[in-house]
Amino acid sequence: MVCVSGRLDASSAPVVREQIRTAVESGTADIVVDLGLVEWIDATGLAVLVAAHRRLRTQDRRLVLRGCRPGVRRALAVTRLNRVLMLEPPLGVL
Repeated sequence: MVCVSGRLDASSAPVVREQIRTAVESGTADIVVDLGLVEWIDATGLAVLVAAHRRLRTQDRRLVLRGCRPGVRRALAVTRLNRVLMLEPPLGVL
């Protein structure tokens, strides 16, 4: 699992990209990215998630986004990435 906090933007994207790359290369399971502590995501952050999704898809694996706050969910909905990326439902929602 990759845990991200604060802002997922141009300044933090390289670190998150590397964390996801390491997780992808170290196993064969799906990759869970916990975004529960992410306050803000911009286009660069979204691009990191899309790139990871595409890479995993070529390996028949999935990128799973966990704990998305309302602002992150809005960004995913506005860009329609909520239709492409796998989001776990918020806790308590089935």
